[in-house]
Amino acid sequence: MNRELSVAGIDLFAYSVLGSTNDEARRLAEVGRRGPLAVWTAVQPGGRGRGGRNWAGPRGNLMVSLLLHPDRAPAEAGSMALAAGLAVANCAREWGADACIKWPNDVLVEDAKLAGILLEAGSEGGRLDWMAVGVGLNLAEAPALDRPTTCIGPDVPVETALERVVEAVLQRYRQWLAGGFAAMRDEWLERAAWIGRAVRVGEGQGAVEGVMRTVDENGSLVVCDAAGVERRVAAGEVFPLES
Repeated sequence: MNRELSVAGIDLFAYSVLGSTNDEARRLAEVGRRGPLAVWTAVQPGGRGRGGRNWAGPRGNLMVSLLLHPDRAPAEAGSMALAAGLAVANCAREWGADACIKWPNDVLVEDAKLAGILLEAGSEGGRLDWMAVGVGLNLAEAPALDRPTTCIGPDVPVETALERVVEAVLQRYRQWLAGGFAAMRDEWLERAAWIGRAVRVGEGQGAVEGVMRTVDENGSLVVCDAAGVERRVAAGEVFPLES
């Protein structure tokens, strides 16, 4: 069932069950709906994270996507995922979780995954046509994944989290439109996980290993390799290296 409501001052498409909120946001964009608008579902059996990984969406957790239409170059889109991660991490801290951000799109509590951001976009004529910013936040339940997970706990209702997270992501989106990721970089770094830690970024022959130094003004990860060379990485999965 689809109900068209509102949340944080924008249109909300609400479902009892939906395969993927990002897929629905994309569909709405393709049929001409203009954002900002939000797509929320109580249960999401077909959710996914980066790289197509499964992201369980049981009842009691938050699964929501924002459909946005920034007039920006496609290369700029990725840094909006960092902005959304900062928004979600700060919300989690308001609810008592010691949340930090793992570049580029995870929110952690003591290395356990609390939330994930999935950003997908379409472009036309060299400019972004639409952008879907998906948020999966473990509220009542920590789903079983191939890595440690955690949750906020039952004291934060889904309705409360929905309103606050949508509001917070929209605030960061407006800040991102005005000044890019650079406008919030210092605050993002205050919440950053694994700075100073030995990591591997990516897999296979193209992987980069070294010490995570910082994130630059464009949102790229800066890793210092064994030769002392700073390597900038625009996208990829980060894995900790054993000390």
